[in-house]
Amino acid sequence: MSLKSAIEMMDASREGLVTVTDEDIKRLHGIYLEFLKDLDDFLTANGLSYALGGGSMLGAVRHKGFIPWDDDLDITMTREDFDKFAGIADTFMPGKYYLKKPGDEGYLFHWPKLFIKGIVFDELLSAPDSPRELFVDIFIVEDAPDKKFQRKIRGYKSSLYLLACSSTRVRRCRSKLASHITHSPEVQKEIRRRSAIGFFFGFKSLEKWCIGADKYFSSYKNPSSADVVIPSGALHFWGEIYPREVLTLTRRVPFENITVSIPLYAEKYLEKRYGPSYMNVPPEGKRAKHSLLELSFGEGEDGL
Repeated sequence: MSLKSAIEMMDASREGLVTVTDEDIKRLHGIYLEFLKDLDDFLTANGLSYALGGGSMLGAVRHKGFIPWDDDLDITMTREDFDKFAGIADTFMPGKYYLKKPGDEGYLFHWPKLFIKGIVFDELLSAPDSPRELFVDIFIVEDAPDKKFQRKIRGYKSSLYLLACSSTRVRRCRSKLASHITHSPEVQKEIRRRSAIGFFFGFKSLEKWCIGADKYFSSYKNPSSADVVIPSGALHFWGEIYPREVLTLTRRVPFENITVSIPLYAEKYLEKRYGPSYMNVPPEGKRAKHSLLELSFGEGEDGL
């Protein structure tokens, strides 16, 4: 289990962290829904495509909307569409949203995120200069080599970049993590292990590792390759390889009270990502949630 997953599954209340309530989830879903409508309109107007990803895609298929306990939102974009979007992101309702990319000062991740202004969503894996607002993860779909040897090299190097990014991130945040996680020995052990690994990658800053990873992930170009990959995904390079048509073609589906895009063959993705029983609702003890230092909706009923 990754450190991120371990933190999501630990008992937040025992650590004195913010426990996201059912009422909080409802408010977050309302904010995400408004965001999705805004993004969908903006991307459509600019001839760009996206699809819900991860648990958000699962929610669309299994629940026809949000997973009831899910407190985040994931989308996927092809590298071509993301790069075009990044070039015009500052025109995407700048009073409400802003984009952060790998390499941005104070930004700790090797994948981009769109932040929603005015909603404090302060995670444990953050630094004093990190954004503290609610966010939407963007996972970029890259071309994957068809040749086995070339794919193997890219897989190993991508994995090395992921290790460098995750371990230097934990090392950067280790004081904050240690001060807030005192009753979860397995999580503490993983923090110490990751931080020790991060020491050996300390000859570069976290921001440089992240931008290096992003540049490497995007460096292979072959729009006719049979497969695509999401190197920054939860299952990393080897677990995130799919036939091209599974992730690059989309279909429109109902999602709560709006219509959104998901992959045309979403069910094939979900079976690989979550297993053949993905339509079964998991027991409460296996439902992941963020562990937060602060959640605040700001002014107004929905925080906007």
